[in-house]
Parts: sequence; C-alpha cells; structure tokens
Amino acid sequence: MSKIYQYMRNVHYYETDAMGIAHHSNYVRWFEEARLSFMNSIGLAYDKLEDLGIIIPVVEVNLQYLSILKFAQNLRIESAIVYFTGVRMTVQYKVFDNETDELVCTGQTKHAFVDTDFRPFALQKKYPEVYQKFEAANLHEKFI
Repeated sequence: MSKIYQYMRNVHYYETDAMGIAHHSNYVRWFEEARLSFMNSIGLAYDKLEDLGIIIPVVEVNLQYLSILKFAQNLRIESAIVYFTGVRMTVQYKVFDNETDELVCTGQTKHAFVDTDFRPFALQKKYPEVYQKFEAANLHEKFI
C-alpha cells in the first residue's frame, strides 16, 4: 500500500473567478476531497467514523500557491499523513497540473480527534482498530 494517495479531478467552471482562474478558496475544499478519498481507500470512511462517535475537525490550514489552474484543467492532489499520535494528525498535500506535472500548490491541514461533545480523546485507547489503520497509513516524514 502506498502511503501517498493520488486524487484526480477537474477544475469546474463555478470554481473560477472573473479571470477564469480557480479561486484560491477552492484549494481547501479540494484538500478535504482528497483527504476523505484517501481515508476511504484505507478503510476509514468518514461517515462510518462519525457513526462510531469519532469527529476529526480541522484545527489549522496552511497553503502556498505557486501557480494557477484554470477551468477544465485536470489536477492531481497527492496527500499523505505525515504526523499521527492518535490525538492529533497532520496531512500534507501537493496539487499538480496533471497534464504538465507542474506543482501549483502545497499545503497541510492539522486535525484533532474528538468525541461528539468535542472533547479530545486518545484514539489508541478507545478505538485501537481505527488507530492501527491510521498508523499504518502514516508516512512518518515530511512530504512537502
């Protein structure tokens, strides 16, 4: 199993601004799409985690824009878990123009594991099988 997950999509027309460029706010949404797809691929569908009472809110987002994307361009997002303790997690992302392989954006999201009352808890103690899946996907090193 690769610990770097690839997610593909096109830039939609409604995601562009008056200049025809993908609006900067979309990258955070695309990170979420890539992260949830990654989690599904390792057997951790977010809706199933919520059914268990596991909530994984974003507590920090960082992005660096390097180039632009335009309507209909095909993009590839590579994502990887680079830090995981069972209480906190960091996911890093690289966004590429999939046709040219040009790196257009890098970023990361930081997360906490909380219960339905938004109290932090240790995933390893409460849900060891979920902890093991996250740990198995952890790259254990910086990705960007």
